[in-house]
Amino acid sequence: MKIPTRRDGGWPARAVWVAPGSRFAESFRHLAQRVRAQLAGEASSSVLVTSCLPGEGKTITACNLALALRSLGGGERIALVDLDLRVPGVAPALGLEPKVGVEEVLRGTASLEAVCLPTDAGVDVFPAATAHAASYELLVRPELGELLRKLEATHRWIICDSAPLLALADTALLFAQVRTCLTVVRSGRTPRAALSELLDRLPPDKRLGFFLNDARAPKHSRRYYHKNYYQEPPRSRAWPWKKP
Repeated sequence: MKIPTRRDGGWPARAVWVAPGSRFAESFRHLAQRVRAQLAGEASSSVLVTSCLPGEGKTITACNLALALRSLGGGERIALVDLDLRVPGVAPALGLEPKVGVEEVLRGTASLEAVCLPTDAGVDVFPAATAHAASYELLVRPELGELLRKLEATHRWIICDSAPLLALADTALLFAQVRTCLTVVRSGRTPRAALSELLDRLPPDKRLGFFLNDARAPKHSRRYYHKNYYQEPPRSRAWPWKKP
């Protein structure tokens, strides 16, 4: 399937594909390089992308991280999985319209192959097609572990979008199934108390690091890109890259 290249209202979630030379896209390639370095040597790695609260940019980060990992080359297979079953966001963010989603795989009514949407960006997308109010009922099923193990056998990287950790109990159900967790923090918006609470809930052995979204870039960087791009999405950069 084709991921749209137009700069419409949702294009920041696919910035690495739409504007590969932009400062915003570069921030995700830096993030992808650090993820690769942190998890080097592993046959496959599943990375859960979450945040403290809604509106902090986790879906934008998950989508662009998957696209950035693919753009770095090497022929590595990338899977992008939507596990935010209450408010599915991956397919709309990438401009895709799935007919069947991972929720059906978890129910046992569809195969993983039937859900996969291979894209022209080289990323295999496994979307959630419909919202499920009682999503925890699906996330506790053994089919979730089976789904991720199958992807780990065929893909080097499995990037999973999830619900905000503090808003819902859903995300904590995923910890045992994934290799590590990346937390998105939004500059000027994420309360310190919320971040502290997240660290209390997130197991230390699952902490990959943080991605600071909507941060102001250095002046010299803004000057360089201003000459080449007329429109850019919100600013982002990675900070700090170390386990708490």
